[in-house]
Amino acid sequence: SDVPVGVLLSGGLDSSTIAALMVQSYPGRVKSFSIGFEENSFDESGYARQVAQHLGTEHHELVLTSKLAAEMVPTITDFLDEPFADSSLIPTLLLSQFARQQVKVVLGGDGGDELFAGYPTLTAHRLIEYYERIVPRTVRASVAPRLLKRLPVSFNNISFDFKVRRLLSGRGVPLQARHHRWLGAFMDEQKEPLLQPWITPILRNTYTPAYEHARACDARLP
Repeated sequence: SDVPVGVLLSGGLDSSTIAALMVQSYPGRVKSFSIGFEENSFDESGYARQVAQHLGTEHHELVLTSKLAAEMVPTITDFLDEPFADSSLIPTLLLSQFARQQVKVVLGGDGGDELFAGYPTLTAHRLIEYYERIVPRTVRASVAPRLLKRLPVSFNNISFDFKVRRLLSGRGVPLQARHHRWLGAFMDEQKEPLLQPWITPILRNTYTPAYEHARACDARLP
């Protein structure tokens, strides 16, 4: 490259693989960048630190505080072309600005989970199908909701009660809708009260053309 290149390193398999390949081929010492959080259950910067130490990168780390996040909110829409519901938007933008102080281009590991089925929700499809097949309908309808109400609530990242509630929210839901329901930060019944009535039907059909196209085999004349 004609400009300095770095790597965004989270410590996961995808970004760690990119960093390792970069170390093998990049002339000079690779600069890696990661972001951490004040809340321990959300903070994965320790993994990135271990990978950076193992690979020998010049590692740079930034901690996202609530104060930093609040300062970014008023201006963050200036960087978006359209409404963008990405829960990692603030840390991603902050990390990009942090890396830009030293490099002009960064490589990242985005897309690995999509390409190689890395999301745990893909395993959850089997679990919910097993649950619906084994547990009697009467138990699912009466006992399960009561047990959910008794689950202690935790505010930790991907806590046990969160996983159980999110898993059971997919019961009786078609596979496609279930997948989006699990991956999203908010479920439809949580989003709809926040939206104008006219926009809800549009959002429900957002992915329909893509699904129909994926199932079809089009033949077109040039």
